[in-house]
Amino acid sequence: MSFVVKYVQEACGTAYLAILKAIDEYLLNKGLNKKELPDLLTLIGRCCKNIWGFITVNC
Repeated sequence: MSFVVKYVQEACGTAYLAILKAIDEYLLNKGLNKKELPDLLTLIGRCCKNIWGFITVNC
């Protein structure tokens, strides 16, 4: 594996974790407590559904 690829993969992993943390913080600021936070698969499913709905309506 290339030396550069390693750093790109590491950066992507860090960005992914930062996005998950930002979503958690957003939901906590909206009034949810830690126990009410959705699990990762539920969150991904909701996001994909919303994105697909937006694309089919607006494109």
